[in-house]
Amino acid sequence: MKYYWLTPKDQRRNNWILHCETAFGVSLRTKYADLQCTKCRKVDELAAIERGIDADVSIYSKSDFLTSDDGFVAVSKRFRDSLASHNVSNISFVSIPASDNYFIMLPNAFAAIVSDNVGMEFHRKCATCGRFRETCFFPVLESFVVNPDPLALNVPDVNQENTRGRQFWFCGSNELVSVLKPQKLKGLEFTEAY
Repeated sequence: MKYYWLTPKDQRRNNWILHCETAFGVSLRTKYADLQCTKCRKVDELAAIERGIDADVSIYSKSDFLTSDDGFVAVSKRFRDSLASHNVSNISFVSIPASDNYFIMLPNAFAAIVSDNVGMEFHRKCATCGRFRETCFFPVLESFVVNPDPLALNVPDVNQENTRGRQFWFCGSNELVSVLKPQKLKGLEFTEAY
């Protein structure tokens, strides 16, 4: 069976979940300050989401699938409903208070890593929290255990990082892709996993 990464098209606007734009640049919302590493300044994203999303956070987009500038996958109500109508598994959704049409999509469980060679590059490990400043490339398919359900979304249990934090990348089977493609969901592309 073939697998594909669900990848977003480029966005015109910046969208932030844990951060906000100020006159002085982009900064972490004060609500999450105690979750930030004192050295590299990265945040435990899952703990932050559990704490809740601030009431003024909103998504500015016409896409059904996008990535926030701090690494979260945001999906439209249309996208969420499409997944639900096809019984796509291993995902949950968190409401975005000021954008009732958008949700953060998170995995219910991460796909276990079974190989030391994940096929990624890891750059500049933080001496305090152990996270990398950034990683390059997707994990190779054989390095993680995919869910046997062909309609499950998989997120490997390896931090894919950019300079702001963890990025959540979802991988699905060709059967799942064949369900999503006819929906003509805006902002979504499929990149074959190797």
